[in-house]
Amino acid sequence: MHKLPDFVIAGERRSGSTTLYEILKQHPEIGMHAVSDLDYFIGQPLFSLKDGAEANDNAWERNHAIEGYEKLFDGLNGIVGHKDADLLWWRPSHSRMATHLPDTKFIFVLRNPAKRAESQYWNEFRKGREKSTFKEALAREEKAALTPWQQLHLQYKARGCYVDSLAHFTKHIPKDRVLVVVLENLFADLNNELKRICDFSGASSTGIEKLAAVHSNKEEVLVINPKYKNTLIEKMIGFYDRGANAIIKRIAKSKEEKNKLKTRFTRLGKISARLAYPISKADLKELSDFYLPFNKKLEDEYGVSTEKWKTYKA
Repeated sequence: MHKLPDFVIAGERRSGSTTLYEILKQHPEIGMHAVSDLDYFIGQPLFSLKDGAEANDNAWERNHAIEGYEKLFDGLNGIVGHKDADLLWWRPSHSRMATHLPDTKFIFVLRNPAKRAESQYWNEFRKGREKSTFKEALAREEKAALTPWQQLHLQYKARGCYVDSLAHFTKHIPKDRVLVVVLENLFADLNNELKRICDFSGASSTGIEKLAAVHSNKEEVLVINPKYKNTLIEKMIGFYDRGANAIIKRIAKSKEEKNKLKTRFTRLGKISARLAYPISKADLKELSDFYLPFNKKLEDEYGVSTEKWKTYKA
């Protein structure tokens, strides 16, 4: 007999959902799926590195049955969970989960929205999906009708309006099956926050002090030093990178291992993108101010404290 997950960590992209996933993997009563982002409830073509894929929601409904999803959790024991950082944002997934997961609980890990947007921007820049400056990228959201692919990967500002996404989510799934966790509060008071999470998921909170606080997906975005641009050195670095990436692609057994190897072996002639193409403090301050009413509404409606978001220095 197959088993549906007892809970899903649905978070937001670059908001700390992987951190909680790695912490809960250590819990002896919890069986977390080995793949950190299953992306089952979102059309796979949207996860390409290039635009052009359609959401094709009708095709998803035709090609996904509950039996296929249940089989993903074969072999997992205890309280079963998995994680997907896009499920809060991707609204077509909400009705799908309401249909397929009638009793599953959802844990949303949320981070300072301005810092989250900046981190997502640099992550997409690193992957090669993002070509614009941060300021241009935010302006693109305001001016243009984005493709489904752009909505999933290159929409930074709107993703941080967490309370709007939660309002849509709870139209489909009752609020009593939702727990909101603020990442900064998790790090500041790990044991108490983990007790809250365990009580919600049904796991025992005995021994939670032994669970290590893992800071996952630390961001390091490297680019060729601008002083080497349009020189022979840039060509040599490009030649070296292509060779290194080809080898890494063959030997890496997971996305995580691939990223670690790339960070280690493709540093030649590189510096931090944050230093090479800095985002202005004024732009980050403006973004932080934009989120204030959304953060206040989140506090009022979900009983969480976002006080630590106010101390973020752009």
